[in-house]
Amino acid sequence: LLQGEHRGSLLGLAFSPDGKLLASSARDGTVKLWDFRAARLVRSLSLGPPGGTIRDVAFSPDGNRLAALNGNGTVAIVDLRADVD
Repeated sequence: LLQGEHRGSLLGLAFSPDGKLLASSARDGTVKLWDFRAARLVRSLSLGPPGGTIRDVAFSPDGNRLAALNGNGTVAIVDLRADVD
């Protein structure tokens, strides 16, 4: 499912509360959102600083937001209801 999509090692995985989405984070500074049941990439987000790392990800309890912990200790929060691509 995740093979070849990240350019760096995977560091974090999180399922959305409804189990439909899987978020993956990596050393390449990106977060990928996957339709888990269909095994397809839904969205790719660049949330880290240039050359940075996304250490971990977590969904809000309602599944509308995603938090991404950057390697520098900051947290990016994305509203998944908005068109962020």
